[in-house]
Amino acid sequence: MTAKTKLSRLQAYRRAREPASPISFIHPLTGLVYTVLTIAQVEVLRAVKRKGKMRNKLNTTLAYRRARHASTLQARRTLWSENE
Repeated sequence: MTAKTKLSRLQAYRRAREPASPISFIHPLTGLVYTVLTIAQVEVLRAVKRKGKMRNKLNTTLAYRRARHASTLQARRTLWSENE
């Protein structure tokens, strides 16, 4: 990641955190509250979601690896005990 992208990401995050940026309005017919997000906020939400996805993916990979490793160790132990 270059310094420029880091800066723009920070700026996007800051812009998204600005309290004035989301515009909420009540729909006159249905009475539902709509919130309009700025483009920067949507980008930040996407980035956060992607980060979560990546972390989940990594965790499952690590879990599989750990399980596989444990099973091979277990297999080795049983082999050793049978050989004795």
